[in-house]
Amino acid sequence: MPERDDNPYIGPRPYERADRPLFFGRDREVRELLSLVIAHRVVLLYATSGAGKTSLLNAGLLPVLEEEEGFEVFPPARFAGGDLPPGFANPFVHNIVENWRRGIGGATSVQDASLAQFLAGHAHAVDADGFAAPRLVVFDQFEELFTLYQQHWRLREPFFVQLAELLDNDPLLRVISRFARTTSHSSIGTAATCPVRLGRDCGSSGSAPRPR
Repeated sequence: MPERDDNPYIGPRPYERADRPLFFGRDREVRELLSLVIAHRVVLLYATSGAGKTSLLNAGLLPVLEEEEGFEVFPPARFAGGDLPPGFANPFVHNIVENWRRGIGGATSVQDASLAQFLAGHAHAVDADGFAAPRLVVFDQFEELFTLYQQHWRLREPFFVQLAELLDNDPLLRVISRFARTTSHSSIGTAATCPVRLGRDCGSSGSAPRPR
């Protein structure tokens, strides 16, 4: 018998936004993450690979933030990217900005733009009462900051400086960093550096392994 179109088991891939009607069984985790995002400017979401972090965000938390809490949600961005054009100083910043640019539109970057400069060029969405909406950015596969571009290891710290500047410039901004727990870059160690590098407290949530 052929599978029904509403079969909730989508196979070995993460749930996407369009799969939200099929996503169930993780309401408690969605509400826990929602509480952390409301209470903290920065939230670290960590678990082993395949635990369902991407699905939890795509089909769980992000739609709730947009539809129930009125957040403006930027497309998740990664540190991985193609070949860097000449003259770009920081590959971590450049690739994040290019991810955002491709996701929300905009001209091709012709020079280094900081995280704060790029977001400042995009006015906040407004709610029904005319007030600026809160904004969320998601750094996907945050462990890539520590595994990619090994020759540019000195530029990791400037990325954190720019992230702190971004938070200072926009009091309505929230940040989620999603990363996999690995042997060499533990979630505990990464979370411990967050207050020092960003100058503020960070919420954290670790998901138990489960099917994606």
